Amino acid sequence: MEIEMGSKAVEKYADKLQLLPLELAEAFHDAIDEMQKKIELYLMEQLARYELTGTKLSGKIKVRRTETGISININNEYWTFVEYGTGIVGAGAQHPNPEAGWQYDTEGHGNKGWWYPTTDDDPNPLKRRGKDDGVLYAWTKGQRARPFMYNTWMYGRQAFTPVVMKHQRRALKRRMKW
Repeated sequence: MEIEMGSKAVEKYADKLQLLPLELAEAFHDAIDEMQKKIELYLMEQLARYELTGTKLSGKIKVRRTETGISININNEYWTFVEYGTGIVGAGAQHPNPEAGWQYDTEGHGNKGWWYPTTDDDPNPLKRRGKDDGVLYAWTKGQRARPFMYNTWMYGRQAFTPVVMKHQRRALKRRMKW
């Protein structure tokens, strides 16, 4: 026995299928746009969590959409010290996924700590001016890791597939309506 479909139904279905790759590509781009917003919000939450909002670091972060994903750029080398931590304090509160070769307290400061050049907006309360050079210095034993970028990256990896699937399901639902 053979069942023959009506030509109008087959043509209608074939027309819908031809446009499907374009609609799925558009759905993917919509998902990337949504992910950019989600990443920006999550990153701001992470900066607040680690009390980095309003710092010179937070003003240097740019989240942008690429063709196939999201890029987070930080125009400040200081971020790695914040992310991974420093000194004896950082060694005691390390990053969840330490960068290969990252070393804590490489100068052997230990509990003695060290003085570093800083600015008036540095929240460190232990500051003084250098006698000879007049430069403002602050004292530290280091800082714990504050993995705001790692946490944002992990969030983005976990959120990406569900967001893409949601947009693709919508596209399929719209396209396949009879």
